[in-house]
Amino acid sequence: MALIASLQHIESAASRVEGLLDELAGLPARNDVQTTAFQRRPTDLVQLAQRVAAASEAARLGGCQVVVLSAVPQLTGMWDTARLERALSNLLDNALKYNREDRPVAVTLRQTETCAVISVADQGVGIPDADLARVGERGYRASNVDGQIPGTGLGLWGVHDMVAEHGGTVHLASQIGIGTTVTLHLPLGALGCADTDAA
Repeated sequence: MALIASLQHIESAASRVEGLLDELAGLPARNDVQTTAFQRRPTDLVQLAQRVAAASEAARLGGCQVVVLSAVPQLTGMWDTARLERALSNLLDNALKYNREDRPVAVTLRQTETCAVISVADQGVGIPDADLARVGERGYRASNVDGQIPGTGLGLWGVHDMVAEHGGTVHLASQIGIGTTVTLHLPLGALGCADTDAA
């Protein structure tokens, strides 16, 4: 059973990579959730994070560990499950790619009065200050990894797009040689996240 589960995780990760390659080539991605209708349904972010973390860790075939830490046992809202799964997968794929092999990647979840907050933190190469404002642009890659570590520059762009569809925001913090933390704020209701929640 463990072998079957591992193979399913690897297949899922391979499908995500295939979709990104299709998009880079200008082709319609067969598994691109952004081409499907936006559909809200009850989604538990804690379960989703645990599922995506297990799949991403298995796809690395013995690389970095992914640890999920939640301040609440469940965190349920009306969100598009497939889009959030894709967004979190993109973040974890990036974190694992740029992380140091001997360090874990941490996924943390908490709930404020008006929003759900999920962060993905690595302990990797970091992003130069001059690039922070642009790394969410389509195809843009940080100057310290472009041409050195393979990538498309599409992952974080897709995250911004999918989170914006939910009325949420993406916050990025990074230090060279220390690591990067990407934090998503997702409104729990129609009014969005309060300003005090966005810290």
